[in-house]
Amino acid sequence: MSDSSFEESIQEAALNYFSNQDAASNLDDLSSSNIESDLLQDQLIRIHSQLVSYKNQEESFTNNIKKLQKELMQLNQQISNSIHERDEALKLKSDELSRIKESEQYQKLQDEKVGIENQIVRYKIGQANVKTEMEEVKDQILGMQNFIKLRDNEIKNLNREYEKISRERDALLQKFNGQASHEIRKAKTDVSRRSDSSRDGYSMKKDIKPFPNSSFSFNIGFNSSSRRGTASLNSSAINSDGTSRNSNRSLNSSALDSNVY
Repeated sequence: MSDSSFEESIQEAALNYFSNQDAASNLDDLSSSNIESDLLQDQLIRIHSQLVSYKNQEESFTNNIKKLQKELMQLNQQISNSIHERDEALKLKSDELSRIKESEQYQKLQDEKVGIENQIVRYKIGQANVKTEMEEVKDQILGMQNFIKLRDNEIKNLNREYEKISRERDALLQKFNGQASHEIRKAKTDVSRRSDSSRDGYSMKKDIKPFPNSSFSFNIGFNSSSRRGTASLNSSAINSDGTSRNSNRSLNSSALDSNVY
């Protein structure tokens, strides 16, 4: 809307206002009409000043709109350029991927990838199997531990029994050695007596001369076997602390009840 048309519309509105007034109301009172005319004139002045202000605002808004439209066009151009660059980049990427996929190195890498994936699957399967085996081994270890405890108890019982038997054996050996020593001394005494009696008989028969190169001797021997034991006692025992001790008790003389020739 132009300024002239706006002013004409204001004037027309003012004329309509005055024409619509009641013709019979205070026509003779000119002073009151002048006051109303002044008021209307003031209103017209305020309206005109508002019109000028609105025109200035409209011009400012128009300039801002033009500026924004220009920026919008620039942004649209930038967007269009970006879209074009993106399309070019996507096309270049697609072409490059196609070229790479057709290359021998890419196929080799794909084969390696498949091989690695298969290895991972086998590894996971092996890991699951190992876990199962570990559980079985744990059960076996638990069973072995229980078995070892049972065997330890058996060994302790056997050690106690062995110590008891060892004490009984040592007592028997000590008793047997005492009896054997006594009987050996007795046997030696008997041999000595027989030897003395033989020498006495030989001296009493001096008139009997033996043949030349002949001799008379006693052959005294002890039989190696006897009713009570062997001539040599070799015993090996184990102490209560697990070490071994050897007891060699040899009877170098004849056994009990040996035969004298």
